[in-house]
Amino acid sequence: MVQYSGPGSHSVDLQHMEFLWVWWYGWDLDHAGGWKVKHLHHIWFVDGNNLAAFGFVDPGEVIHNVHLIPAFAHGQTTDLLPPSLMACMQSNKDEDWQHFYILM
Repeated sequence: MVQYSGPGSHSVDLQHMEFLWVWWYGWDLDHAGGWKVKHLHHIWFVDGNNLAAFGFVDPGEVIHNVHLIPAFAHGQTTDLLPPSLMACMQSNKDEDWQHFYILM
């Protein structure tokens, strides 16, 4: 239940709203990817200190058929987010993969 009082609001009453809270990915523009170069594109999580790292999305606008593969050779990092039980399973030691390969 949310209360929205911004532009276009007609009521300050609580309303049911479905949304996803997401951690955005960024494209690795220094890595050539695609059919012509026969390499998968690289992406990574946007640094958690960036104000644009997180956002809200309408579930109806989610791409449901993307396959992400951790780029194991690039290793893992703890630099993207501070330790958090909400953002990372405890067994992962607060580590995230540095890069992912993306199949679309």
